[in-house]
Amino acid sequence: MVLRTPNNSKKTRAVLVALCLVLCLGTLAACATGPDRVQERFAWTDGWAGRYGLTPEQLRDVQFWVSDDILLRRIATAGRRDVLRGRLYEQNDKAVDEIFVKAGTPGIVVGSGHDWIAVSFEPGSFLYFTARRDGMLLAPTRSGDTDFFRLWAQDWRGGAGIVPVNGVLYEATPASSNAYLEFERESIARTSNTRHVLQGRQVYRR
Repeated sequence: MVLRTPNNSKKTRAVLVALCLVLCLGTLAACATGPDRVQERFAWTDGWAGRYGLTPEQLRDVQFWVSDDILLRRIATAGRRDVLRGRLYEQNDKAVDEIFVKAGTPGIVVGSGHDWIAVSFEPGSFLYFTARRDGMLLAPTRSGDTDFFRLWAQDWRGGAGIVPVNGVLYEATPASSNAYLEFERESIARTSNTRHVLQGRQVYRR
């Protein structure tokens, strides 16, 4: 059975034509391809700064993240000894102050030097990260990541590091030594393709 549109139905024809145009445009849009866009996260090294020729001012515009958890702890103790109701009295108080930076927390650069970066994860405080490997300033280097900017400590004694925060010394857990700075890079690859078809030539004959 063949369905025919009545000749006098101009409105129906217009709808069919519009529908065909929409389908054709949809097909063309599906065939169109844009530039290849890739966004990746890398460990920060001096090599990246040199590759892009970043100045200290430009470095402040780069968004950084911390790769692993950082846990800093400070324990303050106080005590009292006295004679109370005929007994020797002793009271011991302990206050634990912790600073926790969760893996993936974003931070901004507030200062930098040849081999160090100061990164702030909240207003009013910052932590140092460095690629130096002299003495016990940093935890032992793992193979393949010698130039990563890792959490800096005055000393890593027995695996725990001493980290200053606003002039107050905190003890970093051994696992905190694994934390390093990361950044994101977005790359776009554009490809343009033109084709000219040669039509050929024939010998002119009279």
